[in-house]
Amino acid sequence: MFFYSTDAGISSDENATSGKRHCPFCEYTCIRPGHMKKHIRIHTGEEPYQCTVCMKGFKQKCNLNSHMRNHTGDRPFGCPHCGKTFVWSSGRKAHLKIHHPECISHNPS
Repeated sequence: MFFYSTDAGISSDENATSGKRHCPFCEYTCIRPGHMKKHIRIHTGEEPYQCTVCMKGFKQKCNLNSHMRNHTGDRPFGCPHCGKTFVWSSGRKAHLKIHHPECISHNPS
């Protein structure tokens, strides 16, 4: 038996006493209400955080904050070998792999 909280989109069932929350759309479960609220946005498409420059929407505030670097020119991820800077850590990682492969540490498993 499921019941749903309409304001948060959070479902629960007979395990409600354990504190687990169950997504009404898929098999995802979590304990924290905030995690479920973020997860539900995957299904609903809700994007409550909007860029004031280009009006692009985001499901999470941290993604909006990262996006704003595109407009501000902030490039906090620098290459330690040549000084080139990047908006995203993934950009620096790709740069290192291509231009400085000898400097990437390999952790044998």
